[in-house]
Amino acid sequence: MAEKFELEIEKAKRSRSKKTQAIVLCSALFFFATALVYLYLTAFQINVIQKNYKSPINITTQSGNSVSIGHNRLFLISSQTELQITAEGYKSKTLFLEKSQVSRILDVELSYAEVPVKITKSEETPSARWMVNNINIASTNNLDITLKPGNYNLRLSSRNYEDYTSKINVMPAKGFNSEISLSPTVIPYDIQTVPTGSEVYFDGKLVGISPVKGTIDSHIVRVVISKSKFVDVIESVDLALQNGKFSRSYNLKSQQGSLQVLYSPKGGRLFVNNVEVAASDRVAVRVASSNNIRYSHPGYDDQSITTEQGVGQIQFRLRPEYGDVYITANVKAKVYQGKKYLGDTPFNQSFLSVRQRFKIIRDEYAPQYFTIDVLKRKEHRIDAELLTWSRHHLNQSKAIMTNSFGMILKRFRGQGFEMGARPYIRGRRANEIIRNVKFRRAFYLSTK
Repeated sequence: MAEKFELEIEKAKRSRSKKTQAIVLCSALFFFATALVYLYLTAFQINVIQKNYKSPINITTQSGNSVSIGHNRLFLISSQTELQITAEGYKSKTLFLEKSQVSRILDVELSYAEVPVKITKSEETPSARWMVNNINIASTNNLDITLKPGNYNLRLSSRNYEDYTSKINVMPAKGFNSEISLSPTVIPYDIQTVPTGSEVYFDGKLVGISPVKGTIDSHIVRVVISKSKFVDVIESVDLALQNGKFSRSYNLKSQQGSLQVLYSPKGGRLFVNNVEVAASDRVAVRVASSNNIRYSHPGYDDQSITTEQGVGQIQFRLRPEYGDVYITANVKAKVYQGKKYLGDTPFNQSFLSVRQRFKIIRDEYAPQYFTIDVLKRKEHRIDAELLTWSRHHLNQSKAIMTNSFGMILKRFRGQGFEMGARPYIRGRRANEIIRNVKFRRAFYLSTK
């Protein structure tokens, strides 16, 4: 009986202990649940709003202390807490919370982060102009920028190529990456040459015999125009600057040959195709066509020679031209050319049709000089009036002059008069006789 009683006592003790534990556990659970409810009700609910693109959201504490108690729900331990919200494809956002603030539900809208946009092409276009939604954004060969996700109108303008346009969809987090190909601008050309029949080369390739027409891709083209006996024409043309059409008319210059020329007499003027050149022993002429060569010399007939060759020898022998000169003088005089005595006046002789100079002299007379342009088959007359030296000096003198002392002198020509006294004149002295006085020269007297 004793043993059974002890077992009953032991069983009662265990039952009481279980009840006590159950009560403690229930109390603990109650307080824990109450704490959770309190934490939940006093925590901050952060509603993160994304655009069309959905990605996992991360909320991290940057400063202060907080406890996560659910989806985007935080209980602040510190009075102030700084949070950072991140999501792939969006800009990170910083949020400042104070434990004392009333509003516990916060809506946070994220903005798309810019993503890389890369467009490459095989063509080299250093002058490319990239435009997005009609806004110039780059002037580079390839496009490498960042844009916010969305739909855009892309345009590429570059010299030598047709404009490229496209609609692109820039994806969040991924961006846009593409490789494109451009179509070259086709330029019509029209090449004319003088003379015709010239070979036309573009970048070393024969495209035809002028006149020639066609089309060519826009670029900087090296044009060569070639024809036998003519000098090549070489030009580099930027077709992008030709306003949509490449049109040229080239005048080719003949190649130059060397012609030996002999002159008689020497010292004249030489004209090649009506252009005066130096009258040298060798003269440059055109090879591709005939050349008119004219030689002239004062006093001689011009001579013209036409040659079809750019090499060889020609000779000019000019025929002299003459005109007659007739010279008279008021007194018999001698006629000179330089120091050469020609004869006495009246004088008549033929001279070469050039400018001639003559000197007419006589003793006690001032010499006279004459220059005349003798014309062929014409008569020229010189009537010289020689003056005595006194008459010559008188003609050369001035009516009024001022000497080195500033005195004003006037020129007079004296007239003859009688000097002395006749016998019946009272007061006449014995040596006073009548004399006739004459003035052989003019003289100057002061006006004061």
